[in-house]
Amino acid sequence: MFCLDLKGLVAALNVEPARKYTVAVIDNAKPQFDPVVGEDFLWISSRHGVSTSRSEISELFRAYGIMVMKNKPIAVFHHHDFNRPYFRIDDPEGTIEYYEFSHVSSISYEAMCKGDAKLISHLLSKTFYKYEKVVLRKVGLADEEVDELCSGHWLLEFLIRDLPHEYRQENLSKEEMILLSLAFRIAESKVVADPKRYRPKDHDVLIEAGVPVDQYAIPALFPEVELQGTRFDGFVKKAYEKRQEEWQRELENIKEKRRLAEEKTAEDEKKRQGGELLPEDAKAYIESIAPSLGYRFIYEPVYPQARRDIAVIRSSIEDGVSYGFDIVYLVWRSGNQIQARVLIDTMATKDYLYIKNIDVDDSEVVVTITSGGSYSGSPWERTIRVPLVEIYTESEQQLSFSERLLVDSQGLSAFASQFPEGARPFIEALARQMARLETTYAGQQTVGERILSKYGERINRLREKYPGLNEQYLGIIAEVYGEELLQDTLDLLEEIQSSHVANRALHIFGEMAMIKNDSSLYRRLLLVLRRLDDGQREIVLRDERLEFQTDKLLEAALKDYE
Repeated sequence: MFCLDLKGLVAALNVEPARKYTVAVIDNAKPQFDPVVGEDFLWISSRHGVSTSRSEISELFRAYGIMVMKNKPIAVFHHHDFNRPYFRIDDPEGTIEYYEFSHVSSISYEAMCKGDAKLISHLLSKTFYKYEKVVLRKVGLADEEVDELCSGHWLLEFLIRDLPHEYRQENLSKEEMILLSLAFRIAESKVVADPKRYRPKDHDVLIEAGVPVDQYAIPALFPEVELQGTRFDGFVKKAYEKRQEEWQRELENIKEKRRLAEEKTAEDEKKRQGGELLPEDAKAYIESIAPSLGYRFIYEPVYPQARRDIAVIRSSIEDGVSYGFDIVYLVWRSGNQIQARVLIDTMATKDYLYIKNIDVDDSEVVVTITSGGSYSGSPWERTIRVPLVEIYTESEQQLSFSERLLVDSQGLSAFASQFPEGARPFIEALARQMARLETTYAGQQTVGERILSKYGERINRLREKYPGLNEQYLGIIAEVYGEELLQDTLDLLEEIQSSHVANRALHIFGEMAMIKNDSSLYRRLLLVLRRLDDGQREIVLRDERLEFQTDKLLEAALKDYE
């Protein structure tokens, strides 16, 4: 048991946490302030991009003046979004922890608004959980004394504001208001499943351990509290009794859920052995082969009435700005393998596709696709017939990697002129890139690689300065814009100090070369970045209008920075 009055509470909050984190809040909703920068703390909108490795996210911190020690843990909070899959960080060393958060009233959210990495570290590291119970004791402080204590930590003012309205009518002192508000915050913390959580297994570990959470899987400040010396001591005890009952019910739910999951796993494996194509297997396979322009959604498979070894799946692909299309795949299981083929796509029209029906008889698969024609201008319907012998022959005779590249790049190049004007530059860029891959696969150097070989010493210095630098972009820049602009690009990369900013700049310039933006626009962006420092460069390079865009959009963006 650990006894605290308000003075002791302020002192406890200001001690060093058991495990000190550097905190990144990645917000896909619109934050009130963007960015919020504090000691060991950064809150930034996800429209700036989300880093996917420790090195990248450390560079993101450095761009805002926050230094991260090599072995210091990083806590990343991602705003929950039902339209996106749960985001995972690539961290083989296990020094990044990932959490969800929401814009709801909670101690953790208020700490984010204040940029308080220390309090968030207390929550995540469960600093005060070495005590089974914390006693919050009233000692009779005058309101003036409490006001002075409030200047010692922002949490006290928050707890006063946070107290439910019905208790404000009891003529409570400020001391009682803070103690009661904190007691109810802890007593009413969840020890049951949060329906909006993305990490049920991780959350279940906390539930089974009896750890209350502030929101999602973020632990509450204290494991349990007791009030002493207030008229509400009994109310808090009753709140704990109720919470204990809910917790026991939830433990039974977890046990039952696991039992059912084990049964389903065994049943699914039996179905696979019997040749059935499971929905999750079909979606996972399409996820692995479908293209992406930044955003992609795989819909549930549609099965014919009498079979479960074959299905049709729709994939929607978008760049998040102005271009997107749908693809409908036929996917099937043949023995232990899953195969698929494209039935139809709308790269040329951008129309949305809908699967109306799929039928299978002894000889063929018949799929009916419809569209509202939202981009092409009028609704349409198409029936596609695929002989069964044709798809099962495909399962046995797969093209080699180089053969697929050759077919894809030549096909895209030949038909690029048939696409609408807005989509054509992107299709042509894809075809050119696939042709470069064919050259590399054949063991030959591309034009850009031959030019780049003259600058081996400078490239080696950049490799040492910026681990993970994408040299392929430099080769494409050399091929498209020539040696003069390549040298100017190398000059800029040598001036930049931040690895994150350098990689971001090369990413933008590489995409400009891929899409063959006008060389004058390339030169203008170089000049803009040359006169800025790394912090200002970071802001410019996060502008979505610079990323894989047409000359017109780039022109508009550059005018804002020149």
